[in-house]
Amino acid sequence: MIPDSLTAVLSFLLLIAPGIVWELQQSRYEPAVKQSTLVELSRVILASLVATSIAGAIMLPLAWIPLYEGFDADDGDPLSSLGTAIPFVGAALATCATACGLALLAAAWRWPHHRAPISQVRVWHRAFVQWNPDERVPPYLAVELKDGTVWRGELKAFDSDPEDDQRTIALGSPLSRRRPPADQRSAFYRRAKKDSNPPKLLPKDKVVVLAEGQIQSIQVTYPAKSK
Repeated sequence: MIPDSLTAVLSFLLLIAPGIVWELQQSRYEPAVKQSTLVELSRVILASLVATSIAGAIMLPLAWIPLYEGFDADDGDPLSSLGTAIPFVGAALATCATACGLALLAAAWRWPHHRAPISQVRVWHRAFVQWNPDERVPPYLAVELKDGTVWRGELKAFDSDPEDDQRTIALGSPLSRRRPPADQRSAFYRRAKKDSNPPKLLPKDKVVVLAEGQIQSIQVTYPAKSK
């Protein structure tokens, strides 16, 4: 539903914004739990009500009481005109900002950590980019598929499709492929001397695209950082 009045917009901010701030902070420190939309929305509204109530009590003598004392009851609705609405809008926004600040303070008290252990960034991006000591040189990957095939090559690209089974990795030269023996399809051979099927080197102009749904594991080798 799109709010069709200023009052509805302010009510939406006061009832939703502080709870969203709390949820965003919680997602940085606690793993997400799959819940119904009703439960998630109820938790956001409950957190907002607590934070907004405390913020309203703080702002009551500072903003709300002076506003209502200066308002003439004969003028009608204080939001009926732009000139009279601006002070009330400012007070509502100040209350919302205070409530969001209280949510941040509560999160800092609840999770007193200097660094959030949970990141919204995918592990692929962290392993392929953030943890790479020299971002100018791509890492070298050994990708084991579920059928036991092992692809080795330089990381060329990877995508971030919302669906897990649609994400892919592209490997390029130097590119090699090693298929497992017929009687050991699930084995992951890390050394060529232990493998009865030696790796097959592919031409330098070849690129292989691997779907995440087919991948069993990935070994990442970072290049030596150039001085």
